[in-house]
Amino acid sequence: MSEKFPRSTFIEESKIQGHSDDFIRLTLEYIDRLEHNGLPVIFSLKHLGTILDIDVKVLKEYTQNRDRYYGRFKLRKKRGGYREIRVPNAQLKTIQYWIQQKILSKVSPSLCSTAFYPGSSIYNNAARHLAQESVLSIDLFRFFDSITNRRIYKIFKSMGYHSNVAVDLARLCTVGTHYLTPLDGNLLNRLPDGFPIYEDVLPQGAPTSPILANLAARKLDQRLFKLSEKLGVTYSRYADDLTFSGDKNQIPRLKLIYKIIHDEGFFVNHSKTRQRNIGQKQLVTGLVVSGDKVRVQKSYKKDIWKHLYYCKKFGVAKHAEYFGHSFFSEWLLGRIFFVKSIEPDVGENMLQAYNELDWAF
Repeated sequence: MSEKFPRSTFIEESKIQGHSDDFIRLTLEYIDRLEHNGLPVIFSLKHLGTILDIDVKVLKEYTQNRDRYYGRFKLRKKRGGYREIRVPNAQLKTIQYWIQQKILSKVSPSLCSTAFYPGSSIYNNAARHLAQESVLSIDLFRFFDSITNRRIYKIFKSMGYHSNVAVDLARLCTVGTHYLTPLDGNLLNRLPDGFPIYEDVLPQGAPTSPILANLAARKLDQRLFKLSEKLGVTYSRYADDLTFSGDKNQIPRLKLIYKIIHDEGFFVNHSKTRQRNIGQKQLVTGLVVSGDKVRVQKSYKKDIWKHLYYCKKFGVAKHAEYFGHSFFSEWLLGRIFFVKSIEPDVGENMLQAYNELDWAF
């Protein structure tokens, strides 16, 4: 619950400073609107600095030259290429955590969204599509990079914040996209028409980005949910992964889905569109849903058992050295716990085999 704004003190001070009754009334309406939604009252960037105990000059620097305050690194994707991660410096990250906790967490995502909020998981997303005749998966192209500063501004404005405040909050949560060009020499040739290459967008790596991405996709979710409901099929979205499932003949036509996605300012990664029918291996966010329960792919589990077998046969130290992974034990344990989160019994057996190994090397 946000701390209540000192209304009586505000009224008293406003009268001393000679503000009109209309000014006081409009300001109180602004305060009431924000407090009704459980949001902190912010009048300006200077006021935000007072709340955060940060000099307004520092906040202005972050809003005007924010590209300077992000580090970056690349993560290799499984299917080739790289994912660009932009990480804010410690102070800017602290500001973003405050925005996330005090503002963004007060707004509920759509019921179709299954990522980036407490209790969400790829398991819960996949379980919605278990044992269906047909499963259609669509991937959004560069999801975070497609969500512009203007759209983030509209989100804060819709919450009730004054335009000037919404502008500054949006700037504190976005970063320039000029880095995309040198990242991949062929990227510009692969970008779809209308992609916001030279605008400020959500950075992957900022704590505010996941929730803001969900909020930016709310209307997309609403439209696709209504379409699916009309056809009697199930729809869900896990970040940039869209899934439809149900009777094969009732799955929405791709042309219509693509049009809705484009209308809502997003883009399709056409190479990742897949429709799998009954009798085929149906995957939702990497999990198998074509049986009587959600399962991890056999190849993934087989790989874990292979490592456990070689660790037992040749010794952990020798296998880890051969495998060449710097943090082999942590890496393997992480994969085991992932299996355990989806298939508890299988994961428990793996964990038991892991604990029986001699890790003193």
